[in-house]
Amino acid sequence: MHALKTSPKIIVLRPRKALKADEAAKFLDIGMSSLYRYARAGIIPGRKIGSDWRFSKLALEKWLDAQVKEEND
Repeated sequence: MHALKTSPKIIVLRPRKALKADEAAKFLDIGMSSLYRYARAGIIPGRKIGSDWRFSKLALEKWLDAQVKEEND
């Protein structure tokens, strides 16, 4: 009996969408100064890369979901 050879599976991952600060502020419907203040305080998930902030859209969506859940509890 011969063993069947299978081709390796190829998994394609979409890159995560990183939002610039102005895009994140628009997505959250808040002002830029509030966005920076919350990001520096660690309230909103974000990363500072050099002098620029970047925000994961997925992380912001999860954060928003948690805020809504907290308000409904």
